[in-house]
Amino acid sequence: MPEITNLDPRKSTVTVGSRFLTGFAPDGIFTLVWNADRVSLTVGSQGDGVYVENADESAILTVTLSPTSSSVTFLEEMCFNRASYPVTVNDASPDARITYYSPKCRVQKPADKNRGPSASTVSYSIIMPKVSNRGRDKTQKTSVATKAAGIIRKGLQKIYGKAGNNQCQRPGIRAAEREPAVVYG
Repeated sequence: MPEITNLDPRKSTVTVGSRFLTGFAPDGIFTLVWNADRVSLTVGSQGDGVYVENADESAILTVTLSPTSSSVTFLEEMCFNRASYPVTVNDASPDARITYYSPKCRVQKPADKNRGPSASTVSYSIIMPKVSNRGRDKTQKTSVATKAAGIIRKGLQKIYGKAGNNQCQRPGIRAAEREPAVVYG
């Protein structure tokens, strides 16, 4: 039986700085194109080969907006001010979870403007200099209990400081007077 999955474009977001882009065109939300191959293969005359890793982790993110989107003005200002912001591309669809992030991104150029008898789209290319993949597949889901334990542990560390030897270290208290450690997990 063929596998049927779900892709929900309403769960795709593009964040520039702290602003969620809105007003996407009907023909798509984003396109992410890598600038270089991650690896290449060089083969010698006797068939021996070596993989050559490429350090270029940059990409071009193209977002397609409707001409009346409030994000058009925001991206134009970013371009003309030569401002750089972190960019996050996220798809939270149940079967296609993926997140890409890059710091210090810039809008490559102002969008081409077109006015005519029908509504056109406006496209912006955003340079993402170092893209990290924060996506995870279905087998790597973190349980709610594991997340809760991490949150509790961080909270205790803020109150008592970093834990050492499974006991909270508080200044001025001798080892014999310390409370027993509580382990979550």
